[in-house]
Amino acid sequence: SSLAIEIVMMLLVILSGISFVLHTFLLSGRFKDFFKDDEVRFFLSMLLFGFLVSLFGAMFEQKNVLGKEFFDDLPTNIRNVLFYVVSAETTSGFANTSLTQMTSLGRPLLYLCTVLMLIGGGAGSTAGGIKQYRVFILLKDLFYRIRYQNAPSRILHPHNSFRYGQEKELDEATVKEASQYTVLFL
Repeated sequence: SSLAIEIVMMLLVILSGISFVLHTFLLSGRFKDFFKDDEVRFFLSMLLFGFLVSLFGAMFEQKNVLGKEFFDDLPTNIRNVLFYVVSAETTSGFANTSLTQMTSLGRPLLYLCTVLMLIGGGAGSTAGGIKQYRVFILLKDLFYRIRYQNAPSRILHPHNSFRYGQEKELDEATVKEASQYTVLFL
């Protein structure tokens, strides 16, 4: 059935959107290290956030703009939104509906898919884009800068990141590389 094909495709593109180095943690049974990795957490958070925002946007848009009832075909709408978000986040480019049907799911889905495609998948994966780890580094650096902006200078504020099974401090060179690459990409 087409649902089974879509589920298998989503699982495969999710695996291809995650760094292949992290796959070794899965294959060797180090599940804790895999799910503790910042890139995996960011990937799953973006997937959940993208799905929920797109789903609520589709509900609003179909009801208020198109005059359709979203809940008339709820399982199909959920399936289509999830498929598009996974496809966009992994930059695989797959579609399970026509462009007309996709646009009926709402503008939030289109905008969010565009942002997810720009961000792309994990570093060391088959996905394109800026790469999630770079975006994560920039967001984490922004968080630390805002948090410690008015803190006393004599207090140390480590900028830690969990990457490939190790907790490391983010250095300025890594943040600089991420920001330069992102600017060049955009």
